[in-house]
Amino acid sequence: MGTYGAAQGLSPALGFAGGFLMLFGSRVASGCTSGHGLSGMAMLSLPSIAAVCGMFGTAILVGVGYSAVGGYGTYA
Repeated sequence: MGTYGAAQGLSPALGFAGGFLMLFGSRVASGCTSGHGLSGMAMLSLPSIAAVCGMFGTAILVGVGYSAVGGYGTYA
């Protein structure tokens, strides 16, 4: 009890390697990293919540920055 969501026996290096493999596999298979993050959020995994915030936050910042420099143009 009391270990819900905790990774038992997982080193930081192994966690990093797993995250890298997840991102790499998603890219190779044309998958969706946000889908992986949302699945983790459903299990109340704090690293997944942080990953989703980072992914979507970065996407929002890139979109706003791209728009600010006139990257979208006008649409009819």
